[in-house]
Amino acid sequence: MKFDDQQFESYIVEVLKHIKSKTGKRVVKQELIWHLHEKTTTLIKNGVSEELAIKQAMSEMGEPLILGREMNKMHKPKTEWSMIILFIAILAVGLLPMYTLNTEYIGVFQRKLFFTVDAFVLGISVMFFPYEKLKRYWKCFFVIGLGLLFFTLLFGDGSFNGQNKLLLFGITVDMLVALVCFFIAWAGLLSIDPFKNKLRKIIYSSLLFLIPLFLFGMIPDFFYGLMYVVLVFSLFIFSKASKRFVYSFISLYSFLFISLLLIEIGRSPSLLNRVEVFFSPDGHAWGMGYMYVTIREGLSKANWIGPALEDYIFKIPDLHTDFIFVYLILMFGWLIAAIILTLFIILFIRIAVVVLKTNDLFGKLLVVGGMSLFFSTFAWNVGMVLGILPIMSATFPFLSYGGSQQILYGLILGIILSVYRRSHLQKGISQATA
Repeated sequence: MKFDDQQFESYIVEVLKHIKSKTGKRVVKQELIWHLHEKTTTLIKNGVSEELAIKQAMSEMGEPLILGREMNKMHKPKTEWSMIILFIAILAVGLLPMYTLNTEYIGVFQRKLFFTVDAFVLGISVMFFPYEKLKRYWKCFFVIGLGLLFFTLLFGDGSFNGQNKLLLFGITVDMLVALVCFFIAWAGLLSIDPFKNKLRKIIYSSLLFLIPLFLFGMIPDFFYGLMYVVLVFSLFIFSKASKRFVYSFISLYSFLFISLLLIEIGRSPSLLNRVEVFFSPDGHAWGMGYMYVTIREGLSKANWIGPALEDYIFKIPDLHTDFIFVYLILMFGWLIAAIILTLFIILFIRIAVVVLKTNDLFGKLLVVGGMSLFFSTFAWNVGMVLGILPIMSATFPFLSYGGSQQILYGLILGIILSVYRRSHLQKGISQATA
């Protein structure tokens, strides 16, 4: 049985007066209407007249003042202070190597400080933004991501270590921008799951996955392509898609991805040489194996606290970007490295907690996607420094020098904080009326 919501209007308005959060007001209003309808319908079925049933339903919900205050407490946005403290600590640690490297790379500390402040301000600002509004624009984010890849492929500057980089008004646009767009787009797509037909779902999901992956390969940017694969697979695992579909999708494209990679390695002498160098760097110590051998020898000389021999420190290029973690170990010792790794592990644990606490599917997928982007580059950077993984252009989040990356990682963390801030708003009012 349905009732005109105007019959409950005065009661609902009185309750909402005591709730400060706009999102909370919207959620509480919907829940109140549902509860009042349910109670009224039950009372009428038990023989109570409609007019009396409406009054009794509102009475059973409780005094508007008391209920409103309880709901205000329940729907008050929460701040994840531990994650913010970790954010500040990691940003501060990221400034340390740039300060000592300022003599080798003139002006690097000042620029790093500028981008660090920007990343923090952006992250905190985004925390107050209602992340739900991003959902309706998932198609726009996908188009923007594809556009960036197309423009990079067509008009990119190929002088960056063999990779195309898009230059806009003299500013290098990192392809992490495209990954952030795809991360929001896929989270929005998988949270609404618009494909009712199974065949259409398979075809469209495959096309949306393969087209960006193909463009990453054409640019070429293997590492960002790998990050994209990990991102999409992670989001599928946490989506509401059937487990059979998810496992089939991941298994099929993992097999294809690995097969194509092996074929490409087999037909490309340079890639085959890179594989040989990774497994046997000593045989190429004065060629492509130089970095592997130099890093290994440098780390063997590192102290627990304090700098190693300076000769080893400055034999390594790109100390302020891809090999910032090597520099930290050689300049400050293994203890600082252990502290940094601990900070990041705690951060990942806190992000995982946000995933578990979030009931809204779109919010959950945003957090999963953000963690995927953070963890992929973090794990690969540490792995290649320790000699476990091949050397690629994988920076260390927040520590490596790079303005656009610093700001984008701040944006991602801000989105995660925004989800946490509103994660409890989906729980309803049953606790307050119990």
